[in-house]
Amino acid sequence: MVKSHPQVNHIVRKDGVYYYRRRLPSPAGGEVCLSLRTKRLREAEYRAELLDRAFGDALRRVEMGTNEPADLNAILRTHLARGLEDDLLRRTTRPPHSAIYCSLVGTW
Repeated sequence: MVKSHPQVNHIVRKDGVYYYRRRLPSPAGGEVCLSLRTKRLREAEYRAELLDRAFGDALRRVEMGTNEPADLNAILRTHLARGLEDDLLRRTTRPPHSAIYCSLVGTW
């Protein structure tokens, strides 16, 4: 069952895992949907916010003709993969009992 979170834009939960889901504007239409690879809402919110920024940049490139609409999924997946690698590094190198996300917004 897919459950959306009205307080959080572009996040849905399916079988306990959060996904980033976004409609594509016309004329391309359709949607982008990819797993945020987490069951934790706070992590999903953080990752979705970062993907929102990448989505805007990728969409502008498509509108300017430098990318195809089908490339949006690939661009976002690549961005998410890089971000997850950075996130893992931050988690493993941070001091114990320190906040993970409060100082990271805007660094991905």
